[in-house]
Amino acid sequence: MESFHFKISNKTIWAIVASIFVLTGLAAIATLQHWEFVHILFTAAIIIFFLTWIIIFGDMLTQKPYNQTFWIMSMFILAPLTMIFYLFQRNKLIRLAQKQAKSRSNYK
Repeated sequence: MESFHFKISNKTIWAIVASIFVLTGLAAIATLQHWEFVHILFTAAIIIFFLTWIIIFGDMLTQKPYNQTFWIMSMFILAPLTMIFYLFQRNKLIRLAQKQAKSRSNYK
């Protein structure tokens, strides 16, 4: 079975996605506790979020996963959840798209 890789390793992508949630959680706690550096945490979380969004969006465009339109639309609507679900299902979606393309070529 062929493995499909990001230009950045999967572990790195997962670490970046986890850091988004950690920074956002810390920023929420900092807001409740009235810490002075809340804006720094929120800014870091937003920057990391958009960088990760661009990486995953670029992967969706290059790898052509199954139901690509759905995944791209959901990146705009529910981006944090879509990133997590896409990372879990990524290899399966790419295999499904390849099988679908193969069956279409056999059908013609």
